[in-house]
Amino acid sequence: MALPEPAMPRGPVQVGFYEIIRTLGKGNFAVVKLACHKVTKTQVAIKIIDKKRLEPSDLKKIYREVEVMKLLNHPHIIKLYQVMETKDMLYMVMEYARNGEMFDYLLSSGRLSESEARRKFCQILSAVDYCHSNHIVHRDLKAENLLLDSNMDIKVADCENLVRRMLVIEPAKRITVARIKKHRWMKSDPRPRQPLQRRPSRPLPLMQSPVW
Repeated sequence: MALPEPAMPRGPVQVGFYEIIRTLGKGNFAVVKLACHKVTKTQVAIKIIDKKRLEPSDLKKIYREVEVMKLLNHPHIIKLYQVMETKDMLYMVMEYARNGEMFDYLLSSGRLSESEARRKFCQILSAVDYCHSNHIVHRDLKAENLLLDSNMDIKVADCENLVRRMLVIEPAKRITVARIKKHRWMKSDPRPRQPLQRRPSRPLPLMQSPVW
């Protein structure tokens, strides 16, 4: 009786020119994989969507996400590099944010310093302003949808909620991006303040002491 042939070792799973490394996250109908381009060695995140498990309305949202992301090119918004599609599957090759979610960073590191918070808020504001200038609104900005790249810079993600129209609900009551940019907190000097030098021979009276 002939012995069965030994199973050949399986090579890395591939999607196009990308080799899958590991799973980054899972959802109800999609999984996000970390992958590496075989030639350039660039690491990317590939969102793999099983179209068979989607309702027509959900599939329509995915296609809307793709179309909107194709319009965007901003340093603080996750880039869509490529889309591949078969009868049953959709593959979205996107920029990989190495340091994960802002939410997890806050949980592990605690609150940000004022200078770091200002820097990241300016990056978020820049991305939002860019979207608005292209008549696009996100509708779901939160710490889980703010990713951090290798330089700890903000990358706005989850563009499924982007829509190509502005929501106008009592606009007079909403602060504009231009007004936010002019706020004194946005213009604060991020450098630490130096303490005032006092002369020991002539101390200030108590009521005239500087307020910190």
